[in-house]
Amino acid sequence: MLRVALLCVLALPVLEVLGLVWLGQQIGSWVWLYMLVTILLGWGLLKSVRLTAAWVMLQSARQQQLPVWGLLYALRQGLAGVLLIIPGMFTDVLALLLLLPWPMPQRWQASVSPSQGPTTQHADPDVLEGEFRRMD
Repeated sequence: MLRVALLCVLALPVLEVLGLVWLGQQIGSWVWLYMLVTILLGWGLLKSVRLTAAWVMLQSARQQQLPVWGLLYALRQGLAGVLLIIPGMFTDVLALLLLLPWPMPQRWQASVSPSQGPTTQHADPDVLEGEFRRMD
């Protein structure tokens, strides 16, 4: 299994070079512009991952969903940005597949029910709710 994984990792640069040579034969020197644009898109995507992660976490907290899905979304975007920076067509296709929207698994949606506003009950029965006034 390890040998197969090592062979795949070593074959990727060879496939990328062959793909870029083929693309260069098809579109000429425009391949340099293609590589520059994908590198800039990947760089911009990496820069926006922090804001995206914070926004998705906030949205998942507002909708009372598990924030794990938001973290996985940000991780997918970061990995897609790294793959776009690596020059080559195959890594770009993998990055675009990572950027496609994926549906949230049903077990994660059903595990948290939306609330209708602030609740007064705690899950911990040892917590007492109330008001107090300090009298000196």
